[in-house]
Amino acid sequence: MLQIYYITTTAKATQKAVQTAKKAAKATAKATVATVKAIIAGTKALVAAIAAGGWIAVLIIMIVVLFGAAVAMFGGGSDSNTYTPVSAEVEAYEPIIQKYAKEYGIHEYVELIKAVMMQESGGRGLDPMQAAEGSFNTRYPHEPNGIKDPEYSIQCGVQELKAALISAEVESPIDMEHIKLALQGYNFGNGYISWAKSKYGGYSYANAVEFSTRQAQRLGWDSYGDTQYPAHVLRYYPYGRAFTAGGNQAIVEVALTQLGNQGGQPYWSWYGFNSRVEWCACFVSWCADQCGYIESSDVRRLLFQRLRKIGYSLPVVCSTLAHVSPWARIGDGTVIMHFALINAGAQVGENSIINTRALVEHDVVVGDHCHISTGAVLNGGVNIGQGVFIGSGTLVREGVRIGDGCVVGMGSVIRHDVPAHTVIKGVA
Repeated sequence: MLQIYYITTTAKATQKAVQTAKKAAKATAKATVATVKAIIAGTKALVAAIAAGGWIAVLIIMIVVLFGAAVAMFGGGSDSNTYTPVSAEVEAYEPIIQKYAKEYGIHEYVELIKAVMMQESGGRGLDPMQAAEGSFNTRYPHEPNGIKDPEYSIQCGVQELKAALISAEVESPIDMEHIKLALQGYNFGNGYISWAKSKYGGYSYANAVEFSTRQAQRLGWDSYGDTQYPAHVLRYYPYGRAFTAGGNQAIVEVALTQLGNQGGQPYWSWYGFNSRVEWCACFVSWCADQCGYIESSDVRRLLFQRLRKIGYSLPVVCSTLAHVSPWARIGDGTVIMHFALINAGAQVGENSIINTRALVEHDVVVGDHCHISTGAVLNGGVNIGQGVFIGSGTLVREGVRIGDGCVVGMGSVIRHDVPAHTVIKGVA
């Protein structure tokens, strides 16, 4: 069985262990039981190396190895080398986008502009680029959805994105390293770009989280911007997935944000982790999800089923800062994050994620392989099917049923039943 440690090892011993673990992680793409066992055997080399002394965060190596194995076995996220097409509403704006992209000298970035619009609004509303609060809006109030002219929104948004591209020193439409910096700057404001370049040399998910936290504290807000904005935009960018898929750096960065962040204790300690080895898989899955690599429950589902098949029993992983009623039922492998609240009579299935500050009220049923995102509210008697994603801040009315495989966008208000395999956002 896999063991998780946070102790030290010499560089020589670690190098040998990592080499062995990498060989196991890359062994095959066939997802067989033999492959899983080979991965486990590889990680045991890390355990053997620990006795040598020295220093390194073994957890990080474990994350890389395990996620690399998941990619090898199951092909990464959902079609990691493809992209999600933009909506018909966004496509309808292409002539106007081309007009202003040409006018401001960034005509080669039309597809990126469309991807930004898709993430911002899906092409709906009077301010489809959400550019009202930007520096190029001189006609309308600087407030959310302040612009009341879609063409003017595009004109401002194109200028805003151009400024970000220049500040981030983007060289081409496939310069993904700098494009990610520019996109995060578009979301946070260009102050982020200069800050990230001067302090860290560029973009990373970890420094985006740091900047967001600092700004939220300074302004007295609960949150600031979207820390995963580049990943969210690039799923709609035809050049984005091919040049960003397959890497583990973001996974490592997310893991690093969790080390020592509560009383100086490592992640698995403050989560209630002591010696149970199965929790490593839960941790890796969570890190991958935070990076935007897992856009559906498919990978988590396959990993869960595979581990079950070879004899693992996955525990419930619950933050000590969460509250779960003793009269609630939680399925194996489910992760319950900080300040989540699950009330009496609620039932949560297997391999689900109840994320930070989510509220699962009395008698709610959540199916297997679901993700209830940050701050979502499921009122009494709500029934959530299998493999459902509920976006951050969503409010679901009491007694509503949401069918299998649904995706509910961030900030939605769901007042009526939703049929299976529906993608929905807004008030319904």
